[in-house]
Amino acid sequence: MRLLHFWLIISVLLLLNSCQWGPREKEVVLPGIQELDSTWDEGLSFDMHRIRVLEILPSDSYLYLKVSEEERKFWIATRKSEFYKDSVYYYQEALLKQNFESKQLNRQFDSIYLVTNLVPEKHFQFKKEKFHK
Repeated sequence: MRLLHFWLIISVLLLLNSCQWGPREKEVVLPGIQELDSTWDEGLSFDMHRIRVLEILPSDSYLYLKVSEEERKFWIATRKSEFYKDSVYYYQEALLKQNFESKQLNRQFDSIYLVTNLVPEKHFQFKKEKFHK
């Protein structure tokens, strides 16, 4: 009986000690842009861009769009979605890639911007009006 009490007391003490009288809170710190590796943001742009689609080249994974922004013409690659020639879109984040090879198109682009999100002009106008009132 004494041995049972001894182990019971030891078990309770170990349990209380392991919990330390409450849950532990761990602070999660995410790196800021300045703290990331300097090669990560090379060629990354966060400016707002208004583009018009001139040409569309589909592939299995992506769409390659030749676009114009003011007088400048260039290529972008983005996820597959419905885009229309001569339509206007907006994007903000892009990663510039030099000498980019598309194996599916069997083509090399001198420079191309990888864009994750293109917003049609009509949706962009709606968002702009909604948040600027």
